[in-house]
Amino acid sequence: MTNTLYQSIKLEIISIKERWLSYFLFFISPVIIIYIFFIAATSIVNWGVFAGLNLTIFDYLGDNIIGIVILFLSTQMVVLRIVGERSPYGTLDRELIAIPRISMYFGKLITNFVFVVLQIFFIYIFAFQILQIKNYANPIHLILFYVLLGLFGLVSGLAISIFSDSKEQAIQTVPFFIITLLILSGIIIPIDQMAASLKNVVSFLPLTAVLSALLKLRLSGLGFEDVFKELITISGWIIIILIIGLSKFLLEKRK
Repeated sequence: MTNTLYQSIKLEIISIKERWLSYFLFFISPVIIIYIFFIAATSIVNWGVFAGLNLTIFDYLGDNIIGIVILFLSTQMVVLRIVGERSPYGTLDRELIAIPRISMYFGKLITNFVFVVLQIFFIYIFAFQILQIKNYANPIHLILFYVLLGLFGLVSGLAISIFSDSKEQAIQTVPFFIITLLILSGIIIPIDQMAASLKNVVSFLPLTAVLSALLKLRLSGLGFEDVFKELITISGWIIIILIIGLSKFLLEKRK
């Protein structure tokens, strides 16, 4: 399997090179979005537990914007990587050169994961070192949660691609997926103001868990042991979605 995985990664790298402009836009768009928010969010927070701490809205909500951007771009990046290859003579014909589907899946996942990690480091340097968003946490802990969120986006994007019957269906599913997680993340409606039936559910959703952990670490100054629940939550979602998507891909008939 090691040899076929290596071949699959090489083919994915070739595909990325052919679509270099698309990946370049994926790489720089988070910086543009974060900078626009930085310019717009200069007002001082005068509500909630952080009132009086001289925090700007950018300091307070920066994690939310960064998290949403990472999740959306990592999902969007791979959502066409399988469904777009099912057409006659598509690159799923790699099966004809003895590359099994499990190698194809992990070839795509590993190659794009490396890209996402590099992007996250770039985002961190820009947001935390250049724009100097307020931070009381260990940088390694923050980056770990950003990376896990990016990995969740990748396995989700691949799963959407695998379950979709067309490119249009895959593209239409991504906004529904992201917006649903956004609505239930506590950003738009605080969790303590949601219906009682939802409160216990939303805390176990992936985006909610990561944003909650980042807030605890970055502004509340809590330790890594205080976000262990959130770490288990996002890790569990990654494993579940990966297993579901990969199982469907391995068991489906060739199209």
